[in-house]
Amino acid sequence: MVGRVNSGQKHGAQTSSSSPGENGPIPVDILVPILNYLFPDAEKEEQGAQYPAALSQVPEWVAHSGQVEDHPLKAVLSNLKSSGADGLVWRLAIVLCHVIHSLGGLQAAAHLWHEIVLELRFRWDNAIHVPGIGSGSPDLASTLLHQKLQMLNCCITRRQAREKSLSKSEIEEVEDDDEFYECEEEMEDEERSVNSRSVWDKPEGRLKRCGQLRLLKTNEPLYIPYTQEPAPMTEDRLEEHADVLLRLGTDTVGSQLRARMMSASLLSDMESFKAANPGAVLEDFVRWYSPRDWIEQSSDDPSLPPQGSLSTRMQIPGNMWQEVWGSAKPVPARRQKRLFDDTREAEQVLHWLASMGPGAVCCHLQPTILHTSLCRLAEEKLLFSLPAPSSLPQPRHNNTLAAILDMIAQRVTRLSRQPPDTVKYQEVVDQISEVECCIARAQSVRHKILGESPPSGSQLASLEDLVLKLLDSPDVNLEGGPRGAAGAVIRKLFQQARRASLLIDDSPLDVYGGPDDRRSSFNIGSAGPASELGRPVGREYLLRTLVPSPSTFSRPVPHRMFAVVCPNEFRLAGAFSQDTTFC
Repeated sequence: MVGRVNSGQKHGAQTSSSSPGENGPIPVDILVPILNYLFPDAEKEEQGAQYPAALSQVPEWVAHSGQVEDHPLKAVLSNLKSSGADGLVWRLAIVLCHVIHSLGGLQAAAHLWHEIVLELRFRWDNAIHVPGIGSGSPDLASTLLHQKLQMLNCCITRRQAREKSLSKSEIEEVEDDDEFYECEEEMEDEERSVNSRSVWDKPEGRLKRCGQLRLLKTNEPLYIPYTQEPAPMTEDRLEEHADVLLRLGTDTVGSQLRARMMSASLLSDMESFKAANPGAVLEDFVRWYSPRDWIEQSSDDPSLPPQGSLSTRMQIPGNMWQEVWGSAKPVPARRQKRLFDDTREAEQVLHWLASMGPGAVCCHLQPTILHTSLCRLAEEKLLFSLPAPSSLPQPRHNNTLAAILDMIAQRVTRLSRQPPDTVKYQEVVDQISEVECCIARAQSVRHKILGESPPSGSQLASLEDLVLKLLDSPDVNLEGGPRGAAGAVIRKLFQQARRASLLIDDSPLDVYGGPDDRRSSFNIGSAGPASELGRPVGREYLLRTLVPSPSTFSRPVPHRMFAVVCPNEFRLAGAFSQDTTFC
């Protein structure tokens, strides 16, 4: 791993004198900026590549007026199973496309992925969060790769909290020892207060009081315990868990095993509750954990403990809650077996990431790559004024390129929630490429027609209309003829082409000037428009006449002859008619 320094620590695996970055397909001077772009917290000097504070499915979109508005594809992209805009997976998709296209293909992609896995391993070993992923449990509405990275962050968060709680408990134990040796009077008072309680019934793991609730048997305040948080899961682990439960079958043994697997969290909460509330019964736990299963009876004397009974489903013989309560022991959450083993889960995530090749990584990034492409195309202003090409599926009510992009986004959304199909993804890529070609073609024509400093007013509107006509039809009538604004621009294009071919003087031209403003350098050799427009590639002749046929007494009928003369081709076509009434 190529080393990077942050706060006195070196990110990445320590390497020998021969670093993989030096001998790999990607040179070190290119690899290090890429890694700093993906992990910007490793270099404090580079503040421009920091991740946004909140990740969303659609990036910020600036309208034609320059104001920030809702993204035109927001309604569609909100349902896309991808990752947050400008997050780590988003940037990884962009970088991986660049690496495969320009830096060495799949070998370079494998090199980059190896470096990323080493960086993730380093962050787990040192309890450093992965940036650009977000906090919380894995988002099942995102790609599996994004979920795995979120799971790694969850493991890092749990590890930090566990280590912090352990260090805090050690400090408390030291303080308790100091108090034991220095404060004998306080210890004696405390012993007197717990004489009525056994040493094994000392409450532990109390978070706070649960309102005004009291225990039914002892009438002491009911406390909410510290409990273990439920174990987060990615979608593949959820599928594995559901598959295991289905394989247990429907017989008695299978049902018992299934109930035991599903009651692990319930057992942990019951043990924490017993530790925090010595002398509690199942009814006390139900009042806190599931109030709907406690039927309270009104009492006239407020000093008496509340009276009531469990619901019908809780009183069924062999009820799972009764069995779990009977087997639960008073153990606080910090002494229980962890429901979520962050070390094991993190190692499984890192193994899953390290076992993937560049092809598998690209497969997981397909929805995100298309997501970034759609958002990038939506930034083009010409998208909303160009007509839809005939080669793409046509919308029913809106024949614009923006409507085509919306249809493509809907298809990508459907594909992202289905098993990966490379053939269908390739079809979508071809459609996006066609839209990109249309926009690039429009930008090229617009730049050639309008130039660097476009005119204003009616002349600009006329030229904008000419651009749209040239994109939509192969034959366009020029408004104003050769002396109009459109004619002047077309003449200028031919002049520039002829100047480039003849390598003549590169003197400035008046873009929108009339035919009288021609430079003398373009009249070398011959005069007239033909010399301006360059040597023609061919000549077309069209003859029309109206004469009597087949005899002089017949009515005049139309005749037409068309000829094409090219250096390697000659074509002649005629259309002749006869008067069939007065021959």
